Amino acid sequence: IIKTLEKSTCTLYGVETSQYIEENGYRIYNSFDNNNYRYERVKNKHILLKEFSSDRLKMDFTDGTLFKDSSNTKIYGYLDSFYDSPLLFANPDSETFGNGIDILFNTIFKLFERNKNIQVIIAIKNGLRNDYIKSVIKFLCDNNIFMGRWVYIDGEINLPKFFSASDMFLTTSRYFSDDAKHLIGMHYGCVPIVPSLGIYNDTVIDILDNVARGNGFKTGCSLLKEDENSNVYADTLTKALEIYNNNHSSWNIIMKNCLKINAGWSFKKLEKWYKIYQEVL
Repeated sequence: IIKTLEKSTCTLYGVETSQYIEENGYRIYNSFDNNNYRYERVKNKHILLKEFSSDRLKMDFTDGTLFKDSSNTKIYGYLDSFYDSPLLFANPDSETFGNGIDILFNTIFKLFERNKNIQVIIAIKNGLRNDYIKSVIKFLCDNNIFMGRWVYIDGEINLPKFFSASDMFLTTSRYFSDDAKHLIGMHYGCVPIVPSLGIYNDTVIDILDNVARGNGFKTGCSLLKEDENSNVYADTLTKALEIYNNNHSSWNIIMKNCLKINAGWSFKKLEKWYKIYQEVL
């Protein structure tokens, strides 16, 4: 384990390979790899911005394959392709406190207040059944100043198309999580912004701690313990945005390190761990 620089939790939380590009049933718009991601991946972003533009949403022309069930999916807000900005993506469960939904929205509002040039897609299945989420979406809809910079999707989505087009994946969990969704995102070059917690500690290496192997950004403490946790997360995300905007070479290193990660189960990997466990026994 030490020689391969792999931690046990990383393997414990392996991702089914069927969710990866080669075998997933919902193909991404443009495939890419470590060699051509700089040129090919950005095409997916441009397509997604177009799909969630005001005109397409008004005419109900949005690509139905973006959703598991388009007939039961509601979309609020829109994205403006005029903005040349990082695209942030979040896909939490609707439980407010444990999943830090309040931290997520507070962070977005803080970045808007700081005049950060961002666009955000938030997808939460059955989120509008939650009164807090419903009130926040109403607030966003009632304030035209935010329009063109956010989209809220109430429904189940096909993750690969969003991961392969978004620049960063936001996770704001307060409690220990066994959600390995960020590993799928990393496979598609979507950089994780995570709290210092459980699986994220084992699978995400902050670029500011290790320039060579960094594959994301982590808060300096748990979001459960910190009173001003939305500030903590917003500051971490701000650091990521600064590198994205001002240090393209470092951002390319992060993306490449994400793309290198293979958290999928395979016979070769299982065989390797079987040998390790046999030796331990």
